[in-house]
Amino acid sequence: SVRGRLKFSGSSRNPIPTMENLPRLDLGAFVTKPSLEHHVSVCGLVFVGLWMVEFALRFTAGPSLAKMVKVPELSGSKEKILVGRALMSFLFMCWCTYDGIYGVYEVGGWEYMWDQVPVPGSNTTTPAQIAAGRLYMYAPRAQRLALFHVTWEVKNLIDSIIHGDGFIFVVHHILTGVVAYLGLNPFMQIYAPFFLGVTELSTAVLCVLALFDDERGMGIPALAAGLPGVKARLGEVFAVSFVALRIVAWPLVSYVFIKDTLAVMDTELCHSYEAAVFYLVSNVVLTTMQFIWLGEIIQAALKQFGIIDDGKAKKA
Repeated sequence: SVRGRLKFSGSSRNPIPTMENLPRLDLGAFVTKPSLEHHVSVCGLVFVGLWMVEFALRFTAGPSLAKMVKVPELSGSKEKILVGRALMSFLFMCWCTYDGIYGVYEVGGWEYMWDQVPVPGSNTTTPAQIAAGRLYMYAPRAQRLALFHVTWEVKNLIDSIIHGDGFIFVVHHILTGVVAYLGLNPFMQIYAPFFLGVTELSTAVLCVLALFDDERGMGIPALAAGLPGVKARLGEVFAVSFVALRIVAWPLVSYVFIKDTLAVMDTELCHSYEAAVFYLVSNVVLTTMQFIWLGEIIQAALKQFGIIDDGKAKKA
């Protein structure tokens, strides 16, 4: 049975939840699709956990880094918030990448990402049946990853509104959160390890690089001024990882994803035509965002190498 239901000790007036009865987060709790109660309990626990980690990092990482890198501004109240948020995000993205890599092999391996390889045991009589076998397979690690991402995107949506990250980030968090939620059906879980896991490697680097932002008010200018070399190297690592994962690999996997979706959406094998359409539209929007961000990366690189200055080409 799922241990998602809290049991209490102590008097009936002052119930105290026991730690052993908190919702399980280990993979064993997701071998079969958990109950709705367990899903909600896990989301609540992860949501609280993310905030606890962030607050802990605010009051420990900022002052420690200030001494380590000799940038006293990191101990400021605003700066501690930025450091806590960035490092918490970095840790979560690292976990997503790790779990995503393992998740790819759980659903069959990389060949299942690059081509419409039939899932073992599924009906392979028609292309629609092959696609349905792929899209409706249940993967425990992908289920957990999608559930964690739902919680993560809710938190990030709140953060983006509070900190004024910008409209494009708000849209990104909403779309990704809904995509992850719909995947709990299960649906599209064969692609979850890549889109919600592996690609987050570039995001992990970006979380740290954002601390060095000295133009948009999202980072700590003193950190960028004090460690220009570190900022440049992080920018290079981010650019390479972003292009490899989100500009090269992302469209290739998206192509197979679109083929699978189109093969089933007009048949009785599709559980929801609207959900399939939403996935297709979301993929197009999110893919477009990758290329918008690529343009910003190129612009930043041109500025770094002195090719352009304030958006204008230097005069010979």
